[in-house]
Amino acid sequence: MSERPSPMYSFADLLKSSFCRCAALVLVLIVLLAATACGVTTTSQDAGGPTQLSSVIGTTAMKCVSPAHSSSLGGCIVQDPATGISLRVSDAYADVTSTVMRLETTNTDNYPLGIANTQLTLTSGTSLPVLGGYSGGPTILQVNAPLPVADFAPQVQLTATANFMVPITNGLYPPTLPPSPPWLKNLDTISISVPFMISPVRSGGYSYHQLSATKQGIKVQVQSLDFSPSRKTFYGMAGGARIELLFSGLPADMELLSFVRLQSRQTFGGATEGDNGPGLIELDIPGMTVSTPALTFMQNPVWPQNTNEPSVDPTIGSAGTEQMEVTYQGSGAPTGQPATLSISGIQLLTGGIDGNSGAPVLPTFQFTLPMR
Repeated sequence: MSERPSPMYSFADLLKSSFCRCAALVLVLIVLLAATACGVTTTSQDAGGPTQLSSVIGTTAMKCVSPAHSSSLGGCIVQDPATGISLRVSDAYADVTSTVMRLETTNTDNYPLGIANTQLTLTSGTSLPVLGGYSGGPTILQVNAPLPVADFAPQVQLTATANFMVPITNGLYPPTLPPSPPWLKNLDTISISVPFMISPVRSGGYSYHQLSATKQGIKVQVQSLDFSPSRKTFYGMAGGARIELLFSGLPADMELLSFVRLQSRQTFGGATEGDNGPGLIELDIPGMTVSTPALTFMQNPVWPQNTNEPSVDPTIGSAGTEQMEVTYQGSGAPTGQPATLSISGIQLLTGGIDGNSGAPVLPTFQFTLPMR
């Protein structure tokens, strides 16, 4: 997942475009499917033998990794000696719902620059898909997909990488510019990386080993549930829960658009945006208040990352499987009583974006998830 991230938007634009219009960075939803709109029933499956995931209570403090060093303004910074351009990670945070960082660029020529083509990668080289954020010329806030469950640890090393551009103000370049520095003609080739370490925040969780629930030939298995405490961060309130699901037995011609259109809600900075279905994956955890899905990520197969409007509607493919992750913003602490997961109302789309009306509804599934 090292492809170029999607452009930055205001958060409202981000949410409308990246979900409603299937914006470019990936790992976005999924769900089931079935054969007919009739005969929708409920399957209850008790998850047997959960294994408790370790608690990782993190802090907002960052540790800089060479060649990055601590900045007098806070965070970690790297400066390119040839140009005097610097990139600073001023803040970073990660929990089970998302990974967020704030970046700033300056240069010794005081030439106005913006930040472009940002990536956030793990030491394995895996890039966390960019979900969006907002930009303000030399400063941006970027929201990435949450860290994989397997990568939660007391400390996780990440690398922020960015290119640069002359910022656009109100659709026009700034009317008055200082003399052009010699490196400006090569600006699109300049890239700076800032490695740093943070402690992700997870207060606990469980992995499950139960058999798949099966309806109309469709199988659904809950793989894990983990959660983070509610807390105030540099960008607002954070915390909540997430689940990992595996679907199998899906028709090869089922379009990934069926999953991209799942209902979701994301609250950020006091604003709430999101898609409006069809389809919903509801999670109830006693002791926690969780919303409808904040974000949903298709993990395998993923939504194509090279375009917003594929010329051919991508499908599940011959394997008939889909692995997905769903995150929920929320607050509170689990009481230890079983959680409940309900999946309903998903449409089986096979006619493309212009042929979706009247699509049959997929089966309804319900799971009881032990939390002790």
